[in-house]
Amino acid sequence: MTAVPRRKWTTEEYLVFERASQEHHEFIGGQPRLVPGASRNQSKIGVNVIASLVNQLRKSQAEVYSASMRVCIPHTTDYVYPGVMVVSDAPQFEDSKFDTLLNPTVIIEVLSSSTEQFDRRGMFQRYQTIESLREYILISQDMAWVESYFRPAHDAGWQYSHANDLNTAIELTSIEAKLPLEDIYLKVSFEPE
Repeated sequence: MTAVPRRKWTTEEYLVFERASQEHHEFIGGQPRLVPGASRNQSKIGVNVIASLVNQLRKSQAEVYSASMRVCIPHTTDYVYPGVMVVSDAPQFEDSKFDTLLNPTVIIEVLSSSTEQFDRRGMFQRYQTIESLREYILISQDMAWVESYFRPAHDAGWQYSHANDLNTAIELTSIEAKLPLEDIYLKVSFEPE
């Protein structure tokens, strides 16, 4: 018995479906994929990061977006929902619906056991094709551990750094901000619930 191959969707079919849906679906390789719900720690960390960045960037033109904003990956038909995004220039959108960002400067993901490997390899590889992207941040929800990948404006290489001390911060050079780990992990418990 042979398996019946799944039909690939077009981006137009996906966008019509997604805009009518009550749930979020990413679109990878021509297939919609339900975005899993966030854990308590993921939610708290996401809110903490957004609060810190909005406060720091309030007098700049930069805009901060939550996991409800979709991003289109160039040179593919992929659409995904990063945990947090910051755009430092005027935001560019795919169409007049203003729900698909094209030019993020910073993408931040709060890792989960179900998505960590894909976020580290598959998503990072895809994100690197976004010309405007300068920083990719991975935040652990299980321990104080934050990784940063930074691409200088005129350099094709990515520089890596990490922090695991609550008294330190990750510098977000591209947007002139920083994320203190004590802010990221405010009221986050690493104990099993």
